[in-house]
Amino acid sequence: MAEQPEIFQLAASNENSFWDKFLKEIAFDGLTPYYKIQQTGIREGTSLGEHVLAGDMLIEELKDICDLTPLEEKICLAAYTVHDMNKTEKFSQKNLPIKKASDQDILDELARVNFLDIFPDAEKYIKEIGFLVRNHSQKYHTMEGMIAGNKQEFKLEKSRVEELLELIRGVDVADLSKEFSEEYQKDKFLSQINLITDNQYQLVNHRISEHRGILTNIIHNAVSQYLQQEYDYHPLFIYPEGIYYLTAHPVQFDKEEFEKLADRVETEVNQLVRGKFADFINSTRTGIKVDTKCLELEVPFPKILEIVDNRIHSRDYSSKDNQHTKTWDKVVKNTEDLDEKTTDEYKDFFTPLTDKEFNEEELYTAELIRAYYNFLRLDQFKLNSSQAWSRIYSLLDVEEQTESSFELLNGLDAVYYRPYVLARYLILEKDLTYEKLYQLIKEAGSKLVTELHDEDKESLFKRYIYRVLSIDGQNFSSREEFKQNFEYYLDKPQQQCSTCGLDYDVDDWMSADVPNNIKVQFFSNRLVGGSGEPKRNICKICNKQFILEKLNFTAYSQTDTFYLHFYPQGYYSDLFLNSFRHTLNKLREQDNRAIMLKNDQIIIDQLNKKVDWELDLKFSQTKSNGNPLPQHSKVVGNIITLPLNCPRDNNTERFIFALQQILIWMRYFNFRAVLSESPVPPLAANEFDALYLDNLPFSLAGIVGGQNLTSQEVEKLWANVKDFYAISSRVDEGTDRSKVYAQLLRTANDDLRELFFVLDRLIIKKADNAREELSISRDVLTRLENIIKRGGNYMQSAEVIEKLGKLAGESYIKGSTYKRNSLLKPLDIIFDLLERRSEYLDLETVFATAVQQIFDHISRVSPDDRKPGDTKYQKIENFVDVFAEELLDEVYENKVNQLISDQKIIKSAYLFYYRKATKNN
Repeated sequence: MAEQPEIFQLAASNENSFWDKFLKEIAFDGLTPYYKIQQTGIREGTSLGEHVLAGDMLIEELKDICDLTPLEEKICLAAYTVHDMNKTEKFSQKNLPIKKASDQDILDELARVNFLDIFPDAEKYIKEIGFLVRNHSQKYHTMEGMIAGNKQEFKLEKSRVEELLELIRGVDVADLSKEFSEEYQKDKFLSQINLITDNQYQLVNHRISEHRGILTNIIHNAVSQYLQQEYDYHPLFIYPEGIYYLTAHPVQFDKEEFEKLADRVETEVNQLVRGKFADFINSTRTGIKVDTKCLELEVPFPKILEIVDNRIHSRDYSSKDNQHTKTWDKVVKNTEDLDEKTTDEYKDFFTPLTDKEFNEEELYTAELIRAYYNFLRLDQFKLNSSQAWSRIYSLLDVEEQTESSFELLNGLDAVYYRPYVLARYLILEKDLTYEKLYQLIKEAGSKLVTELHDEDKESLFKRYIYRVLSIDGQNFSSREEFKQNFEYYLDKPQQQCSTCGLDYDVDDWMSADVPNNIKVQFFSNRLVGGSGEPKRNICKICNKQFILEKLNFTAYSQTDTFYLHFYPQGYYSDLFLNSFRHTLNKLREQDNRAIMLKNDQIIIDQLNKKVDWELDLKFSQTKSNGNPLPQHSKVVGNIITLPLNCPRDNNTERFIFALQQILIWMRYFNFRAVLSESPVPPLAANEFDALYLDNLPFSLAGIVGGQNLTSQEVEKLWANVKDFYAISSRVDEGTDRSKVYAQLLRTANDDLRELFFVLDRLIIKKADNAREELSISRDVLTRLENIIKRGGNYMQSAEVIEKLGKLAGESYIKGSTYKRNSLLKPLDIIFDLLERRSEYLDLETVFATAVQQIFDHISRVSPDDRKPGDTKYQKIENFVDVFAEELLDEVYENKVNQLISDQKIIKSAYLFYYRKATKNN
């Protein structure tokens, strides 16, 4: 039995909770029909499913604030899930307002959306649920369910049911607050919530003024965590630019409080960045090297040394070309240019240190010395080779006692040979052990790093937080801060960060320092012109940004990496983001490095389903291609960014693959989205409509419809994606379907009618005989017609050609067989005459001659007992008249040369429609 494909499905962190059951059975299953229902009025442009799910999540967020019992939680979720059931097709046919919904109507709807599966006791509380459903709209001021006759039917207290109604009403208006800055709907929501809670709550917010991809997401999450832990703020509305919190005790932030917040944010970010600092400690042919980024990340030196120690002890030292042989050869070579006295002294010193192979302890000790030497040579310490070795000699307390000997030792290469001879000397002469050396280096290195960090009193990252973060509209960045950027540029015009251009100190970065799919040439060059290595100035903020990207997402230089940036329709709930993070964590814990949505299977499923919104996110596990899973869930935040390493052979095919992926994600989660090659979202939330396609290939711009697409245009694009897939599946020769798919999209980019010609050629290659040709042609025509109808501009042309095909098919205006040459004979005659037109052969004569020649040809090829007569002649005349009057005069506006130049397209389209007209043959 074939293995079932895995499904990407949101799960709550508490997977045995009622909410987890809701997610699995209702959110993306039972509510499926609701996503197809487009709302009108003030909610125009959104679906009923989006509205219901957003409200259900908000109820779940508020259950503790509103002191909902588990039973009340279920009642509220049940009521809100079907509160707009009057918008469904079944109920709207009755043309009744929601207040007229019966208890049985409501139970039937709860069953339809699977709610009775997770709350089978709903029937016992149908009076409460029905009351909430019928009275949720604030348009109505009477409470129909509260009349005297119904009071005793509630199982809950009357006053409590009335309070739950205020909760439902407040939640119902919340999703109207689409933008961060909107206040009116938020105030309406708040006033309703305060009617049910013991405390009087306020809405406060934090905002970040720029977005740097996952770095900004981590800052958002760190700020949110701090405000929740320190001040009991409850995150409710998560927008791309910030978060709104519900609190009964808002804090007035002064500079001291803000500094505490900035400290916490910096600590959180640094801890996350340090999480895999070991990736910046590398074993090389010149020893183990600690990257300067470990210092910039303020990784404690003992932790660095632990990794160095692990690398030393994991190395294989059994190579036959061992270090002893290489060192001895170097010593002998160095004696060749020395006088006899110096040579004797040289040999007296080195012979006991190189007379036998180095043992394991000596090799370990040598590698530790060499690693510490490499560490001392980092730019931050500003030590040359001689100064670095002097520090090592001093640390080991050997320099003064053996000065002349160490002058000889300094004659050996500082990296390749000296550490090994020194290690043996220290073990023989000083009784040094590896463990003792480790402790000496640990103490010295820790002191050195502490002194280095103490010198840099100003935290650039904290300064950045001051610049971009505000709490309830207040920030603590000084006016001078805004002048520094310009002054910095004047003072150091070639020392700005090449990525963000801010006035922060910079370092030289090269391609090895950034994710593998980013080339050095990606950066703008602000350096002074001239020769030199291809380096760039990168500030410490971008430093952290690139490190986070490199540590969290695996990218490959051999593939194109696109970034899928997902924005909420209005806001995310904290519950949704936590569920999304939890799901990614689960996948990661299952040892998945990356997942790839099965575009082909998902689209095939869609083609086979009558209900367009039934969509399963099937995926496969991969090592490189697809969506790399983040190492840390905290990178998922206000804008969800998923990298996509794209397979396929060329840029167009890779873009098409990415386009399919982002449309599937959008459709499942009702995201707005940006597809870009940049890990930083290129647009703010209010700068595009539903989907923005950065770097849209010119070869696809026409068929896609442009870079910025509305929700209606996205729907049209998704329909085209499916139709093109269905067509390419039918005409594919058995090679790579993606190539055929890309060919069709490129063809459709300039003129949709070209698809007729290209498909005709593909069908010829695919089909083994005329009958199969006919079958494939009929199969793909409906999809092709759908695409042309959506294009709009070519409908008239297609309709006229269809009319010609229908006339010819129904009247058998063709040659003797159903082969393509025979079917095309009437058009061949017309075009041949048009190409030979002249002042003596005008258009009127051309078409009159065409009628006669077509009739004569059919007469010649017809059997003696079925020769055409006057009726056939009249039908041929009608056929030629449609060609002349409707195709040439109306569609082509009497431009004969243009018509002739399009004859390949016209003939191919004609074949499709002729075959359609003879469907029963």
